[in-house]
Amino acid sequence: MTTTGRRALLTAGASVAAAAALSGCTSSGDPGPRKPDPAAREAERVARAEAALRLRSVTASRTLLERYDAALAAHPALAPRLTALRRSVAAHAAALGEGGTTVRPATAPPTP
Repeated sequence: MTTTGRRALLTAGASVAAAAALSGCTSSGDPGPRKPDPAAREAERVARAEAALRLRSVTASRTLLERYDAALAAHPALAPRLTALRRSVAAHAAALGEGGTTVRPATAPPTP
């Protein structure tokens, strides 16, 4: 190969590399997947934490209801004292169960 051939080859290679680099920098119609911005990630984290807390609270309230029922079954004489407390816990569990969140407390990222 002659010197002219090598120079032409190097020039062509540099031109192709520059064109490839520049085409990667131009905007296109489909930018591809983007990372969520920090505010969106924080909102998702807060929603998941709220859902997990709601689930734990509903579970605890339902467990407490079961214990009130067991105590009332074992000691009917306590009904006047426990009925109002049980009713309050039942209302609390119902309010939490109706929840305002659609996010499941999951450890895996949501699927697209």
